[in-house]
Amino acid sequence: MGGVAGALTPVVRPAAVADAARIGSILAAGFPDKYGPILGRRAEAAPALLAELSRMRLERGLVWTFVAERDGQAAGVLNLEARRPGPADRWNELVVFVRQVGVWITLRATMGVALMNTDRIPADELYVSEVAVAPECRGEGVGAALLAYAAAWARSMGKRRLSLHVASANPACRLYERMGYRVVRRQEEWLAKRLFGIDAWLAMAQPLV
Repeated sequence: MGGVAGALTPVVRPAAVADAARIGSILAAGFPDKYGPILGRRAEAAPALLAELSRMRLERGLVWTFVAERDGQAAGVLNLEARRPGPADRWNELVVFVRQVGVWITLRATMGVALMNTDRIPADELYVSEVAVAPECRGEGVGAALLAYAAAWARSMGKRRLSLHVASANPACRLYERMGYRVVRRQEEWLAKRLFGIDAWLAMAQPLV
C-alpha cells in the first residue's frame, strides 16, 4: 500500500528510517504521562531515546510504522506489531536505554514497561502499540487517518482484527470507539496507578471482518 489521502485528510504512508527523529518527537509529546514517570529526572531525553528506538525497530523490521503528513511534515505516527519483542529485541532496546539515560533510569523504565500488556498477539491479529499526533495537529483528523490506514493495512494482510491498550481516562478512547473499537477487558493494577496515575487499562479491539 502506498500513501493515501482524502480531500480533508492527511497523507498516510509507511515510515522510513529517515523519519525516526520526527517520530521520536511526536511520541514523546504524545505520551508525557507515560514517559515522564518512566524516565523521571531524565524525561527530557525522551525524544532522542524514542528516535533511536524507532530507528532500530525500523531497521530491523520489528514493527510496521506509519506516518501521517501535513504540508510535507509528519504530523502523527502509528506502530503496528504482529508479535511481541523477543529476548534479543529486548536486549537491544535495553542497550539503547542505557546509552540514552543510564543504568538506573533504565532499571526504572524496565519496571514501568513490565506493567504494559505482554499477552501473545494471535496470528489473525495486529496490535496497535502506539498512536500519537503532534500537539499542533490534534483535532485535524490525523489520528483517524492513521487508524483507518492501519485497518486497511491489516485487512490487506488477511488479519481479522486490530487491538490496543489505552488508559481509561485517555480522551482518545472516544476516537477509538468512533473508529469501531470496543472494550474487551478492563485491567486495574495498583502499581500502574502509583507510577502513572492510571486507574485502569482498557483492552480494545476492532473487528475487520
